[in-house]
Amino acid sequence: MSFKIEGKSEFKLTPLLFILLFSSASIGAQEIGDVYYPQPVVCPHKPSPPNVKPIKKLVSDSRSMVTCNNVSNFTATYDSDMPTAAQTAFNYALGLMEDLFDASVTITVDVTWEDIPGNAIGFAGASAWRANLSFLPLSNVWYPEPLINQYNGSQYNSGSDINMTLDSSTNWYFGTAGNPSNSQIDLVSVVLHELSHGMGFAGSAASDGTAGGSSIGWGSNDWPNIYDLQIENGSGTPITNYNSGTTALLNQLIGDNLHFDGFYCNGAHHGEPAQIKADSPWTPGSSFSHLDASFNDEIMRSFIVAGDAIHTLDTLAISIFRDMGWDVCADNCPTEYTVANANELDGTQAHDASFQSDGEIESEQVINNGRTVEYLSDNCVELLQGFHSNTNVTFEARIGPCGDY
Repeated sequence: MSFKIEGKSEFKLTPLLFILLFSSASIGAQEIGDVYYPQPVVCPHKPSPPNVKPIKKLVSDSRSMVTCNNVSNFTATYDSDMPTAAQTAFNYALGLMEDLFDASVTITVDVTWEDIPGNAIGFAGASAWRANLSFLPLSNVWYPEPLINQYNGSQYNSGSDINMTLDSSTNWYFGTAGNPSNSQIDLVSVVLHELSHGMGFAGSAASDGTAGGSSIGWGSNDWPNIYDLQIENGSGTPITNYNSGTTALLNQLIGDNLHFDGFYCNGAHHGEPAQIKADSPWTPGSSFSHLDASFNDEIMRSFIVAGDAIHTLDTLAISIFRDMGWDVCADNCPTEYTVANANELDGTQAHDASFQSDGEIESEQVINNGRTVEYLSDNCVELLQGFHSNTNVTFEARIGPCGDY
């Protein structure tokens, strides 16, 4: 997946996994499903957004803090050429992920350390994407290998779940204190970003800048993956409604108007879908599979600035993973539930609802004339007060993930 680098004369940037279709495969005595295997491609450099400067962000200071410890297990197998200090930084990043994801099956990573030709600092992706297995929630939808294992309840296939290659010639910062110099690339930040792509933060869309070379979905039937299913444009039209090889699809992919529309994502983003990178020109390995550049302090933006240290998956990224089916630390995001009521109100009487949550609260009130008003709380325990009305009121309170709105 792609990262852009600012602050060094030679730019290096991580690529997006690319997918090759293979026929259905049988694995031992397991059921037969459909499978894609990822192939990485190197992405060209694209200048970083203006006015983006290095930040030091070891924790989410404005968000509810995660208090879980080791609720999952991540393990890595390292190339023998990988320096011990680099392995230590990588292990530190794995520990951060273990405090976030509530995975019942160990997530395994295979790490290669080599001098990558051209301008790449590394690449990573799920070792496979699979579809049409009986234990998956949806048919004809691709799921990444690490998530396949969680739905299966055990390791579905032998081998690593995520493959990652890191460039040995990059000027890395191997420390875990988040203090790289302005000429260094923080390895922990890159590993967190790349692991996220391997766990499914990756769309199937591809383009060469032409209508005929633009596609969405994989395989002869253009099946979407679980990430694709929640991408829509500003009018609410799903990206999967557009056909591969058409001008209409190309215009969506480079129209700077695509958003991730998921229940938890929206709850972490002011009640609205979060914009993803879909500007012009299309950038292979960067477009579609990252947050928009306006999210310049989020780990899943499409660039990294030399001197940056982002040692957390922010609420928005965690919420997107929840929408794709991942379980996360219960202290980070509360259980979803809805409180609804309808009252005949007299005069300016207010309708109240109160409940507790271990996360911040988003509520929405719809008056019969169609007026919608959002209510967003700052506290994990909140009394929600309905707006005054003299007509029938439907009140709904949604529990979003912990985080700022």
